[in-house]
Amino acid sequence: MRLFGTPGSPFARKVRIVLEEKRIPHEYIIMEQDLGAGAFCFGGRFTLADIAAGYALDYLDFALPEVEWRKAHPALARLTARLAARKSFSGTAHAKNT
Repeated sequence: MRLFGTPGSPFARKVRIVLEEKRIPHEYIIMEQDLGAGAFCFGGRFTLADIAAGYALDYLDFALPEVEWRKAHPALARLTARLAARKSFSGTAHAKNT
């Protein structure tokens, strides 16, 4: 979707946040259910699925810090914390969004 106007304008950012909030819950519900109580996305092993999920969740924090998803999705929050403890993730974090 293309938003018209200044990309960083408060209006454009609010529209993007509203659109993301409407789309994110469904995807997170599926990810949350698939993860369940597991340590990683596919059983007890760290796989490419964990890298993809971790990157997507980290990017959401970077791009839309206003969206609070951790309370509603505790399994994903645990996965994010577990991945953040890995040097490969913590060493490649996004720059802080200002």
